[in-house]
Amino acid sequence: MNDPFVVGQAALWGKKLLKQYSDTGSRIQSLYESAFSRPPSKLEMDATESFLVEQAKLHGVSPDHELPWKDLAHAIINTKEFIFLN
Repeated sequence: MNDPFVVGQAALWGKKLLKQYSDTGSRIQSLYESAFSRPPSKLEMDATESFLVEQAKLHGVSPDHELPWKDLAHAIINTKEFIFLN
């Protein structure tokens, strides 16, 4: 799932979330609803927010920069819940 096409789609998804929503909570909510057809749990919301902060630190940017959001979208694309249908 590290194909350049997948990485590119993750980047586009991250940019779209940043453009459409002004706050982190709404972006995460939309991401989960688009990916999994359900809202994130409280635990998932907290973990996702922490992930964004850590990725932002890693890249040396703010959590509202496109790089952490690209990383998050890429991680979501690689989850079993996203890949497999029940």
